[in-house]
Amino acid sequence: MDKIFYNGVITTVDPAYPSVSALCIKGGIIMHLGSDEEMLAYASEGTELVNLEGKFMYPGFIDSHIHLMLDAARDRYLDLTACESYAEFAGLIADEAARVRESGGDWVLGTGFNQDFWSDIKRIPSRLDLDEICSDLPIYLERACGHTAAHNTKALEILGLMEEKEGETKYDMLFLEDGTPQGQLFEGDAGLATAKQPCPDVEEFKQWIKKKTADYAALGLVAIHSDDINIIKAGEDLEPQMQAFEEAAAEGLMSLKVYEQCRFWQPAAIKEFAKKYPRGSTFGTKFETASIKLMADGSLGAHSAVLRDGYLNDPGAEGVLIFSAD
Repeated sequence: MDKIFYNGVITTVDPAYPSVSALCIKGGIIMHLGSDEEMLAYASEGTELVNLEGKFMYPGFIDSHIHLMLDAARDRYLDLTACESYAEFAGLIADEAARVRESGGDWVLGTGFNQDFWSDIKRIPSRLDLDEICSDLPIYLERACGHTAAHNTKALEILGLMEEKEGETKYDMLFLEDGTPQGQLFEGDAGLATAKQPCPDVEEFKQWIKKKTADYAALGLVAIHSDDINIIKAGEDLEPQMQAFEEAAAEGLMSLKVYEQCRFWQPAAIKEFAKKYPRGSTFGTKFETASIKLMADGSLGAHSAVLRDGYLNDPGAEGVLIFSAD
């Protein structure tokens, strides 16, 4: 045997052997389960013996909801996750704007804020709020859920949205009492600003895959279900991403298996993708097209989830229904 784990507590989920203290591994496969005495009898010269010292031994974990590519892209953004107040949030944005100006950058990009956790102001900032922090650089701030984003006026001007009118716009957005855009965009439109960022090439995508799968594996994950298609730059990232996954798998860059949840917004795009990558398409043992993902509505925190009776703390919010029944 290559390796024997013993002196542990191992739940097998096998009714015949519900709990054992040891197991043997050969060629990466569990070959035998049983008592310490039974398993240690399989030891030979070169067998690695691992004393679990009475600890539990678990299978590797599989995460059912991750966005690998988006997670990698967010590494370039200001992390607002830990903000406990609007004042702290505003201070970090101001500091980031100063850094971007000094470096000659174009956008102030942030992610992870959650107004529900703030101690002072519990609402998503409007464009007017953000204008007070910074008005000369465009600001794009993604909420923790990823279903909505806040923008300042400069960002809306660059996106060509400042002339939109309530009741006439085709975008999922909010408006102020004076009829001008409030600055908040929902669902697919929440990522309009990301279209202004350059789309990574295959090599950069591969480096993202290498880093993130290693990060996840270090946490004990052996596989993930990841939603990546059409999420970085809709319509442009599909083939470079698929090529990157294929090459990363072939070159041994992936530290765990990725079950890809393929997200699309149009039926024709699903059919076209399925012709080239039918369900179950694999790149070696590290990548598989597992499912098609459709998003019917939004999230509770962004008030874009569709509720039958609306929101108690936001009576005007009805949610965003992305697809019709048809």
